[in-house]
Amino acid sequence: IICAAPMAEQQSCSVLVCEESREDAEYDQVFTPDSEPSSADVQSGSASTRCSSDGSITCSPIGPDMPDPERKLQTRKKVLKKILENERVYVSELESLLVPLRPLKAAAYTSQPVLTSQEIQAIFFKIPELHDIHKEFYSKLKERIEGSNEPASVADLFQQQVKQFGVYRAFINNYPTAMETTEKCVQNKEQFRKIAEKMRLKHSKDSSESTTTFEVLLHTPVSHLTRLTLLIKELLFNTPREHSDYCQLEGTLNDSNIFLAATNQKIQQKNSFRAKAQHLVKDGYVVEVTENTRKLRHIFLSPDLFFCVRVKRQAGRQPQYKWEWFIALEELSFQSQSEINLMAPGSRQMVAQSDVEEAKGRLMETKIEIYLEKKQNKRLDRLKKKLFDIESWLLINSPAIPLGLQDRNGKSYLFLLSSEYELHDWQESIERLKKHGSQAPSSPSEIQALIHSYMGQQEARSLPLHINLEDPEEKTLKGTMSLKIHSLSGFNQSHDVYCCFEADTNGYFEKKAQTTVLSQVKNPQWEDEIEIQLDGTQSLRILLWEQHDYRVSSEKRQESGGDR
Repeated sequence: IICAAPMAEQQSCSVLVCEESREDAEYDQVFTPDSEPSSADVQSGSASTRCSSDGSITCSPIGPDMPDPERKLQTRKKVLKKILENERVYVSELESLLVPLRPLKAAAYTSQPVLTSQEIQAIFFKIPELHDIHKEFYSKLKERIEGSNEPASVADLFQQQVKQFGVYRAFINNYPTAMETTEKCVQNKEQFRKIAEKMRLKHSKDSSESTTTFEVLLHTPVSHLTRLTLLIKELLFNTPREHSDYCQLEGTLNDSNIFLAATNQKIQQKNSFRAKAQHLVKDGYVVEVTENTRKLRHIFLSPDLFFCVRVKRQAGRQPQYKWEWFIALEELSFQSQSEINLMAPGSRQMVAQSDVEEAKGRLMETKIEIYLEKKQNKRLDRLKKKLFDIESWLLINSPAIPLGLQDRNGKSYLFLLSSEYELHDWQESIERLKKHGSQAPSSPSEIQALIHSYMGQQEARSLPLHINLEDPEEKTLKGTMSLKIHSLSGFNQSHDVYCCFEADTNGYFEKKAQTTVLSQVKNPQWEDEIEIQLDGTQSLRILLWEQHDYRVSSEKRQESGGDR
């Protein structure tokens, strides 16, 4: 914030005018601490300003040389006109932001969208609402100011504005996501970059235009909060105490200061959490078994914490999240297979494999129905709902590879995964991070803030279901893939090895095939022929495993560390 006090006529000093320096303003900071309006100023009716002989500005409490009420009213008119012009420019900036919104929305539902609907929602979040609020405020304020020589009471208009600051709270909470999404789209999408780099902006009443960037305009609501508060403070200073607006303006300024202080505190907390969130190590969807019931969970691994989030699924919408529990990594340990069997006997057999295979068959039949009827546009909504239900059922009931965890107090947690690779990746990541201890957040509110920060890093993260793909027919492969595995070279010593193939046929990775195990070989040669049913596959993993000891049972291998 910078303060500029232009010289008034007859060498007298004008009222202090505070404006924002955009070059120095922090993007995430609503106002800087040294510019925060003082509550003492509000209670004392602010301060008067004087000009010294060298032109510097000094402030002093209101004393005998305080301007008379008539002079204050004259200055008050000027302040109101300045506020009106400030609002006109701000509304113009918001209108410039909204210019590309309608064509972008229209293009989002075509075969060649500029931005996806999720990206549009993230970037333009609450901009239309802010425009409507300030357009109405500008119209009413203009009517009162220009309608008479002596402006009518305006305090109620400012009070109403401050009451609607909740919209700003939502905008500021989303602002990091909006900026991150904008930056990614500018970098990766040529059409949007052309739009964002040359935004037209009207600067004055003569309709002259200039160009600016989308990112600069997107910051204007953040800076406007500070500017409006400072202008309210200036208006209060130039409103005589006996004026009908004085008490209401005083309360409005106090409410605005409280809002800004609370917002800044939350921003500082989020910045701290965001710094930690940048180090998110791993996350993914798994199934948690609690009281012999399978529940879909989203688990996160940070340098400090392992925590579990409840997932609420809704067809056609992004999943909703609420954290369930967390464990500091220093208190986390793995359960052996025997401990898992003791704590949750039969957890892997709760769903018969025949039921899973039957569901996969119904899934393929539904995909074929959708493909056949897509051109005729018949019953697609019903079929898509059926597809979502089957895929969701498989997501919950298909995983069978256990990951057992427990905390320092002995409380155990059991997860089921669909991929051996994912199991080992989680185990190795946790073990690696446990070697570097650090302090973890301790309160539920901090954990919830971390979750929001982590989810903000995901690009419209959705459930791992093919129905969530924008065009699953073009983005997935179907049919049978025939492979012949010849040989492998490059080992320095002999190993017991085999190859494993995992595909995301149903939206998540699961084992599809495996070669024979070759014992104590440096240059294994298989010559194995393998067929893999794709049926909607995006990715195929080819994994080389070293068998721990092929002569013992799979349970004993897991007890002693398992294959790797």
